[in-house]
Amino acid sequence: MKPVHTVPALPLNDRDAKRCGAQDGLVRKRPRAPGWPCRLLLAVLLAVLTGRGWLQTAAARDVAEDPGGPLWGVISELRGGVLAHDVVFPSTRNLNAPNPFHHHFERGVNLNAEVVFVSPRFLHVILSPRPRVGGSVNTLGYTSNAYVDLDWRWQLAVGPFFEGFLGVAVHDGKLRNANPEFAELGTRFLFHIGLEAGFRFFDRHGLSLFWEHMSNSALSNKNQGMDSTGIRYGYRFEK
Repeated sequence: MKPVHTVPALPLNDRDAKRCGAQDGLVRKRPRAPGWPCRLLLAVLLAVLTGRGWLQTAAARDVAEDPGGPLWGVISELRGGVLAHDVVFPSTRNLNAPNPFHHHFERGVNLNAEVVFVSPRFLHVILSPRPRVGGSVNTLGYTSNAYVDLDWRWQLAVGPFFEGFLGVAVHDGKLRNANPEFAELGTRFLFHIGLEAGFRFFDRHGLSLFWEHMSNSALSNKNQGMDSTGIRYGYRFEK
C-alpha cells in the first residue's frame, strides 16, 4: 500500500493566516494604512512643494509692495523638513546622546510641513510668540500628527537663531495595548514642546536642527511619549 502524503491546507483569510502563522512565529504585523490626518497633512505638504513657484512669485510681489513684510500680511515663514521618528532621547535614566537611527517602538521617517504666522499684538504680554500650525506624516504608516504651537524666537538679522515652542498636538497613533509594535500614547491630544536651532543666510533662508516631544504629561496611566528629531528648511517672508 502506497503511503499517503497530505498537503496542509492554505489559510482562507487573514484570520486563518494569523492563526496558522502564530504557531510557527512567522506572522509579522504590517504597518497601518495612513488615517485621515495623515492624508490631509500629506496633501498640505504636496501643495506646498508643488506650489513653490507660485509662492515665490507671490512672495516677490509682496516684497516689492512692502519690502520685509509678511506674505499676505499674516504669514511670517514656511518650513519643511525630514525627521527621524520616535527616537530614543536622553532622560534622567539614559544620558546618552540622541541617536536618530535608534528607534524606541516605531520606525520610519516623518515628512514635516509648517506655516508660521506673524505674532498678533495681544501676545506682546508674553514676549510676542508666533503662532504656527503644522504636522508630520510617517512614511511607514506609524503615528502621524498635527499641531498648533506658540513659538518664541531669539535671532539676529542674519546668522544664528534659537527657538522654543509649546502647544498641543493631535495624533492617529495607538493609545494602549500596542507594544512592542506601536507606542502607547494614552490620550488622543498631547502636549507638544521642543527646540530648534539653526542659521539664516541670504536674509530669508534658513537651515536648522529640530527636536519635538509629545506626551500627555502623566494625565493618563499610559504616557510613553514620543520624540522626533531632524533637519528643516525655512523661507522667511518678513525680515
